[in-house]
Amino acid sequence: MMVRCFFAKWGPAVFVRHVELPPLFSRVFRRAGFSLEMTGGMSPHPRVSLGPPLPIGVVGCAEVLDVGLRVSSLEELLLAPWREVEPLGISVLGFSEAVGRLSEAIDSAEVFLRVSSRGPEEVLASLSSSGLWRSVLSHRPCGGGLVLVHQDPFGFSLRALVDELRTAGLASGWEDVEMARRGCGRFDGAFRALLPRLRVDGGSRWAR
Repeated sequence: MMVRCFFAKWGPAVFVRHVELPPLFSRVFRRAGFSLEMTGGMSPHPRVSLGPPLPIGVVGCAEVLDVGLRVSSLEELLLAPWREVEPLGISVLGFSEAVGRLSEAIDSAEVFLRVSSRGPEEVLASLSSSGLWRSVLSHRPCGGGLVLVHQDPFGFSLRALVDELRTAGLASGWEDVEMARRGCGRFDGAFRALLPRLRVDGGSRWAR
């Protein structure tokens, strides 16, 4: 069955490239005792569909991917020793049934942004005058920074936000920026994050 897996990406794992996630999670699921469904054709590979990419160095608090597993129910996944098989910096949070394409379930994402020695009002004033602001659906202050909801996370570049801050003289580069994606989901006047139906014990650090 196709399973939607929710996970956090933090610590050393923020330097794992997006394209490296399918083989990484294939190993994690196999270590946990699960067989993966394979694609057909001359060169079969595990059925894995990734969520929106994250730039190198950005924390993902509730990332998501779809994976084909040879299980009959989600409950089987809760019995696995996830904390023993996860690499450092990857935390499996929970699971849902994968209904439809993952890309069709996501049209927006929520991101926390804070710039060293700059208040949220100054950052907001700079970004709101840029062309990038057309993609921002909502914003609010939070913890000395901003929480932004933006559309099209599969296409919107978080790197472009940092480039804009650099151009405006508010940041020298990534070293001055703290950024974390809080979740992906849909926006219908309010942001509604995709959430797991079943949560893995010990995942509360990152779960919303």
